[in-house]
Amino acid sequence: MRFYFLAILFFLSSPFLSAQEKYIAIPVTASSFDSARVMQETKMKINCPFLSPTEKKIIQWINIARMYPRWYLHFRKIKNIDPVYTKTLLQTLQNMKPIKQPLIPSKSLWETAYCHAITSGPKGYMGHERQSTQCDRKINAECLHYGGGTPATKVERLLIDKGVPTLGHREVMLDPKLKYVAVSILPFKKSKESKITVIDFSFRRPKADEIK
Repeated sequence: MRFYFLAILFFLSSPFLSAQEKYIAIPVTASSFDSARVMQETKMKINCPFLSPTEKKIIQWINIARMYPRWYLHFRKIKNIDPVYTKTLLQTLQNMKPIKQPLIPSKSLWETAYCHAITSGPKGYMGHERQSTQCDRKINAECLHYGGGTPATKVERLLIDKGVPTLGHREVMLDPKLKYVAVSILPFKKSKESKITVIDFSFRRPKADEIK
């Protein structure tokens, strides 16, 4: 039987933004053309060879929820099956102000996420404590997901945040102050089906990115 575990960690830590295309407001309609526009607007436009296609998809689904929250509800068709977790998520996405800038992928954040994933996965360790002194912790927030599922499913579970009274994952993923992101997905407990997904965020452009 599959299991899933969600974990959240904040760290104490003017974001640098490269030129972005103007945000396009797309009203929720039944039009497949408009749906395609949302997917195109949230598709990663920056060349990031360090990210796998699946990792890029996770960032895209987070950006859909942030930039086009009502469209996210349209795509995912989340049902109100819980008075706390799904109901409050529906209310949040219906009422929130869209975040007009997409999260920007960061190579140094990816290196941080990858280090935690590759050192935690083989051990079956679940948590934020770094398992190696080589792993950097210079991040502002981190979301962890354990288990299988598609990129869209993983993002949905983190947004619903069932069983997490603080709704910490949701708050992080929809926080407009967080500007940079990276994702690393690796096997968990040497299982092909079970994965550890590390999503690291930063308010500011990591200095290591500027050096590179």
